[in-house]
Formats: sequence, C-alpha cells, structure tokens
Amino acid sequence: MVINILLNVGALANTNDPIDTLASRLSHLSQNHLWMNGPYPIIDLPADSAPIDVIKKCTEMWGFQDGHIKKYKVLEIKEVEIYSNGKFKGAVLDSDHGKKLLLFRFEYKSWWSRFFDIE
Repeated sequence: MVINILLNVGALANTNDPIDTLASRLSHLSQNHLWMNGPYPIIDLPADSAPIDVIKKCTEMWGFQDGHIKKYKVLEIKEVEIYSNGKFKGAVLDSDHGKKLLLFRFEYKSWWSRFFDIE
C-alpha cells in the first residue's frame, strides 16, 4: 500500500519556481523530519541512473487516488538542498493527474521519492 504525502506548494514563498518554493517550505520544517517518513516504493535503479529514468520508475510505482500517472511531460529538473536533510533532485511534471513535483534522491541501495501537488 502506498501512502502519498501531498503539500500545497502554490503559495508557500514569493517565487515562481515550485522546486525552490517547496525546498524553502521543507527547510522550515527541517527540525521535524516527519515529511520524509512513511512508506515509499523501492525504486531499484543504480545510484548513477539518469534522472529521467528515476522519474519514469516513480510514475510507475507511486499510486494516487485516481491511479498511476500514465502521461506526463517533465518541465524542469534541478538539484536543491533542504536544510539539515541534504540534497535532492526535484522535478516538475505536467501530468494526467495535474501538475506534480517529485523529490527524489539515492539512499543506501535504492531511490527515495515523494510526490507533491502543485496548484
């Protein structure tokens, strides 16, 4: 069973970049690491995998109330640092489930990932 953690990223900071906005919001929550907790699918790809390959696997593995993302276009990929949590890659997707932001990074032997809604 997959549990999604969704935050409204729309009006969190005075920036038009949803990745930077989310990173800023999560940095303020950094003393409480609970946003990273919870189950996530095992994305069993090598540490040196291309971001687009990780994104593809994440869309196949993560489920939403309406099912899995079937169609998407990657609008942006960049690295961000979230205070006291380290570096992540962030990707903005325009999908058949609306705009989504995916945070992901390699941890130990697999990829950690989490989707967030963008208004």
